[in-house]
Amino acid sequence: SAFLAAPRPTPPPDLPELPLLSFSAQQPHSFLDVEETPESARAATAMKASVLAFACGVAISWAEFCSAYWFVWTLLACHLVGVALLRDYHNERGLLALSAAFVLHAGHASHEVFLWAQDADGADSLGSWSVAVIFVVVLYVHNFCKECVTLPPDYISTLSLFFPVFPAFDAAVVASCLEMFLEW
Repeated sequence: SAFLAAPRPTPPPDLPELPLLSFSAQQPHSFLDVEETPESARAATAMKASVLAFACGVAISWAEFCSAYWFVWTLLACHLVGVALLRDYHNERGLLALSAAFVLHAGHASHEVFLWAQDADGADSLGSWSVAVIFVVVLYVHNFCKECVTLPPDYISTLSLFFPVFPAFDAAVVASCLEMFLEW
């Protein structure tokens, strides 16, 4: 009987309708000078070259044209050449070639990691060094592509590859080279 005497629930109150928020597409940035406009096509070209270089790196590793030791040393040599000799290099084709050279090493390292994970790598495999190579290359190419879509073409140089990690990372690469040389 107490249940029947309880007050009946009332319908919820009518709330006012809120207008839907409309998100319009952002207006493209207008630059005062045409030369200030970033070239996003450069990043797309770099990614196309990267895919081709990656496939070539996997093919080189699969065909066993050269040992993994040689590939790690050439990656370190590319890093040294880029940092020491090409400090402020601006040529678009040269930057694309340097980026593709790094990605070629990542393709080789990816195949080595695949073999290492299956315990099918040979005596010349470097195992965990291949993971470090992949990390380095992804970092460099990401920095390069990010700056291609952000900065005007005149500001893109080899520093676009190396700058965000420059001092500490270069010290780590030198220390790793010394460690690898001493173990070799």
